[in-house]
Amino acid sequence: MGELNLLFRKRIGYPQEETVTFEKVDTILDKTAKSIPFENLCIIANKTAEISKENLKTESY
Repeated sequence: MGELNLLFRKRIGYPQEETVTFEKVDTILDKTAKSIPFENLCIIANKTAEISKENLKTESY
C-alpha cells in the first residue's frame, strides 16, 4: 500500500487492512467529508498552493 494511501486512511479513520470495494465507497466518502473540511477560505484569501504530493499531505487550512 502506498504512503499516500496509508496517510489518507489514517486521516479519515479507515482501516489499512480493509479492502476498498464499491459497496464501501459511501462509508469512505462520509468519513472523508467529516475528516477533511471543504472550504473555499484559501481561495477567497488568495492563499492557494500548487497540487503536489507534499501539499496533499499538509493540513493547510
